[in-house]
This record gives sequence, structure tokens and C-alpha cells, in this order.
Amino acid sequence: MTGSCRLFLLCSLLQGAGCIGRFEALIPASVTTLSGSCVTVPCSFTLGDKYKDMLHPGCIPIWKKGEQLISNTTFRGNLTAYNCTTTFNNVLEDNVQYYFRIDCDGNPLKYSFKLNPVTIQIKGLPDAPRLTTPKEPVVEGTPVELGCSAPSYCDTHPPTVTWTPALGVSTQLQLEDTVTSTLTFNASHLHHGNNVSCTAAYYIPSGNKTVTSTRHQLSILYAPRNTSAVGSPCLPAREGGCLNLTCSSHANPAVSEVTWYRIHGEYILKIGSGSSLSIQLWNANKVFFCEVRNDYGTEKSNVYKIYIQIPSQIFNIPDLVLCIGKSAVIIVGLVCVIVCIIRTRKVGEETRSFNAATVKRAPPDEEESQVVFRSEEDVYVNSGMQMNPVGPREEPVGPREGAVLRAGSPVSTHRDAASSRRIGPAGSHPGRPVSRELTEDTQ
Repeated sequence: MTGSCRLFLLCSLLQGAGCIGRFEALIPASVTTLSGSCVTVPCSFTLGDKYKDMLHPGCIPIWKKGEQLISNTTFRGNLTAYNCTTTFNNVLEDNVQYYFRIDCDGNPLKYSFKLNPVTIQIKGLPDAPRLTTPKEPVVEGTPVELGCSAPSYCDTHPPTVTWTPALGVSTQLQLEDTVTSTLTFNASHLHHGNNVSCTAAYYIPSGNKTVTSTRHQLSILYAPRNTSAVGSPCLPAREGGCLNLTCSSHANPAVSEVTWYRIHGEYILKIGSGSSLSIQLWNANKVFFCEVRNDYGTEKSNVYKIYIQIPSQIFNIPDLVLCIGKSAVIIVGLVCVIVCIIRTRKVGEETRSFNAATVKRAPPDEEESQVVFRSEEDVYVNSGMQMNPVGPREEPVGPREGAVLRAGSPVSTHRDAASSRRIGPAGSHPGRPVSRELTEDTQ
């Protein structure tokens, strides 16, 4: 379109022999459009010298396909200015040739420019828009301008160009057969790595819609952002243990230097470098942060603080289990001892109560008998025996026998050598002296 118009103007200015004095149409060899859309064909022409005066406003522009007259056209030129530009509407046939004809009533100026036809071609899909990016690297905080150009097949229905996401302000401009949109925004680290799409939507007069797009990934240079420090202690976190520190940050380009610091009271001490650092823990060594750097700036991380246990606060689980087990055994043992003592005392009391009421006596026909005292109260062999604190003695009234005996010791009674009868208890034979030797086992 542009080349043909320029050629037409050049011929008009130069009045060259090749352009003036003969019939010729300056038309592109082919144009392209979408099915059902329109297309504008730029056109200019020249006439022979003797026909120039015959051209007037009443002349009729005609487009033909072979011998068939084409009616779905809109003439947009000016014949008296030698401009025959025409728009073909609702194009449905592909790869068809058309030629221009001028027909002036009332004079001999009637001519078909068959030697200079135009071929209209139909595309299934429109060409993808062309996206223009900045030539220089984009730094955070600076303005960015992106351009998107989409072909316009029908100037009466140009495509609509949109940006996704809408990062800033966009403007659209139609230049001849091209629509150009410009997007302007301020660069941010949040834009880095994001895709920006330029989409061209073609609205077909018949009601259809065709969309095509081009994508570009943004690259923004920025200083470190979102820097953080984390630690992974060797559990439990105690004095003398280890601590693995890790520093992470987002930056473009990546950070080139990482420095670690420890806060001790009012002082900040440098303790190492690198994205990862292993240190030994002490009570005063528990507050840390890192600082990162690249070509565009620096940033400090958050403060990482760890609680360090002192040795007395640390419990060894196996030792704790053993201690609990030992304590349980001791408690059970004590309970058993207390139960045994209680039961022993109870049995002793029952035994003493029983023995206090029971005294065993020897049968009357036995030569010897033994009496076993079950308790301290059984101190007499017979009811006629009395306690003599000094020793054995004879009672004036009659013989009596008594003895103080150890509980449970045997007591023997003997027959008198001169008597064949058993000596009874005191008072059994009144008036008969009885001599008996008692043995007192005292303690």
C-alpha cells in the first residue's frame, strides 16, 4: 500500500515517460485478509495524454473478476486525483484476481487495467502481534516501555490490542495497515519473572472473533529482598551444642556476598560468611542475623534468636526412666515392710489374747508333767502356788508350791520318797507336812 502510493506520487512529480502518456494502474500484486472480513486495496492510475482531459467527476470506478462485476466494494479514492483505492467487504473467496476499470459516460475514456490485477488471499488465522522490548536492562524503579504491533487487515475494523496483566497505562495507534499499542509502567522486583502478553482481537463484520497473542517474560534487576535468617540446632539446644544457620534472599542478579553477625548486648560482632554457617552454642551466643549484597544494593535479615538450655535443665530420658523405676521399687518395698509389720503385730496380739485364757495342766496319772506358759501372766503352775520373792519356804498352814517361771519354761513336780501318793496342791492334805524343793528360774 505505502509503496504503490509513493510510486504514484513519484510518477506524478517527475512526469517521467514511463509513468505519463500511457494507461497503467499502480496496485499491489496481492493483499491478505481474514475470511469474512474486509480488505482495502490501495490503487492509483495514469492515463494516456489525449485522455487526460476526458477525466471528470462523472466517471465511474469499477472492479471486475474476469467479466463479472463486483458489487461488494466501497470506493474510497478520487478519480480526478487519479486515486482508485477501494475496500472489498465480506471477502469469502481465496486467491482470486480482480482488476480495475474506469468508465466515463459521454466520452471515449473507458479502460480496463487487466495488466495490473490484484490477488486477494484469505488467512485462516491472523499473524501474531510483534512485541518490542527495551534494548537495555531494566532496573527496578525505572520506567519501562513495551510495544506491540498487530497487522490490520481491514482498516474499517482494526484489531483491539490489550495487555495482560495491565501493569500500567496503554495507548493504541493505527498507522496504515498496522495497529500499535504501547504499555508504560515502573519496574518493580515483583514484576521479575512474570509473563506479559500482548493480545490482538479481530472482530469480523459477520460476527466472528479471532484472537492471537504474543508473550514476553520480564527481567528486572533489583537489590536483595525478603532476606531471612533461620537456624537448625542440634537438639537439645544446649551449651556446647551446634547450630546450623541458613540465610536466604531474593535478588536479581543473585546475591554475591553473605555475612553473619552476632548481637552481644550493645555490640554487633561478625562471626562468619556464606549462605550457610555452623557454630557452637554458648549462653551468650544466641542472637544472630545476616546481611546480603549484590550489584544493586544490600539488605539485612530478621533477627534469629535461640533459647539455650543450661546443663541442669537438660534431662536424659534413659536416666529419668531408670530413676523412676528405682523409686517405684523402693516405694513398693516400703509398702511391703509396713504391711508385714502390721500383720505381725496383729498376729502377736491375737496369740497373747489366746494364751492368756489357756493354761495347760499335766494329767493326774502321769509321773511327770510339764506346763508351758504362753505369756507373762502364766507365772504359776497351780492356782495354789504363790510368788515368793526371796526363795522357797514352807507355809505353816500346809505345804504349798509356787514358783516364778519364765514364760514357756517347763516345771517338774516330784513324788515324795516316803509317800506313794501324789502331792496335791496346797491344802489337799491338811496337817501333813510336805517338803518340796522348788527351783526358781529367774532372769
